[in-house]
Amino acid sequence: MTTLISRWRAEGLGFQRVDADDPALEFRKIFHDEIVLLAFRGAVWRSEQAGCHHVETPECVVLRDAGQVFSTRLEHLEPGPGMCCRELHIPPARMEELYERSEGALPRIDFRRPVLPGAALARSLERVHRLFEQPGCGLEASTALAGLLAHVARVSTGREMTLAAPACSRRTRLVIAFLRDHFDQKITLSALADLAQLNPYVLLRQFRKETGLTPHDYLRAYRVYRARGFIEQGVALADVALRCGFADQSHLNRQFKQSLSISPRRYRSLSSKTRAAPSLYSRPAARSPGVSRATGRPASWTIVTCS
Repeated sequence: MTTLISRWRAEGLGFQRVDADDPALEFRKIFHDEIVLLAFRGAVWRSEQAGCHHVETPECVVLRDAGQVFSTRLEHLEPGPGMCCRELHIPPARMEELYERSEGALPRIDFRRPVLPGAALARSLERVHRLFEQPGCGLEASTALAGLLAHVARVSTGREMTLAAPACSRRTRLVIAFLRDHFDQKITLSALADLAQLNPYVLLRQFRKETGLTPHDYLRAYRVYRARGFIEQGVALADVALRCGFADQSHLNRQFKQSLSISPRRYRSLSSKTRAAPSLYSRPAARSPGVSRATGRPASWTIVTCS
């Protein structure tokens, strides 16, 4: 029977992953001085906190308030690789900072409901955890974190976020210009919010309303667009990844294939034939390649199959 615990910190947050295959696993009177959100797979737990008993399943997110003492024991371990639990630890001061930055838009999480049902919510927490576990786009990770906290607050309180804000087309243009000028750098949602002088939640809502995308979606599309240009110029793929802000060549491969359904290497092979077969990649004649400055949206390209 083995239990593996991994811990790391990023952006002022703590992360913990516990992998275990011990059916007798139990934790008694555990104290946290940070707010904890957790989700897991492969098990069912029975916990006690604040004098109440709760059943925790893979289709829920569990909340533990800072300073709370709890006990929990494994009720059921599914056959297979064992249990994997992912925890997000938020210092109370960091949580207060997030509330303040939302300017009242983010409802305060209600810890009186420590078990929040919802498989989609649990998978959202797992996604945030993975994004901070592996090197990648900081903007994607911070955007996912903001979405998770908004989802948790909404489910725990039953209140929607209040996002009343004036139209901010000028601010959206500022963010777009910043993304294009700094696409090769690490960009966070908080940096964009400071630039636009908006709280992060209003920025996300307004940016999506005006462009149809999140800032991270826009940045990813623009990075892939610039990567295409470097690849066509014959730049080594590892250098393309660095020049375009990807964590490494593997990150470039994943994002590129997700966008164009072909790998960068395959794209290079095909683009070398484009000179002889210009119909391989076609774009709308009325739109210039890349990002339309009129709409702020990435230009669409169509892959045409060549026999």
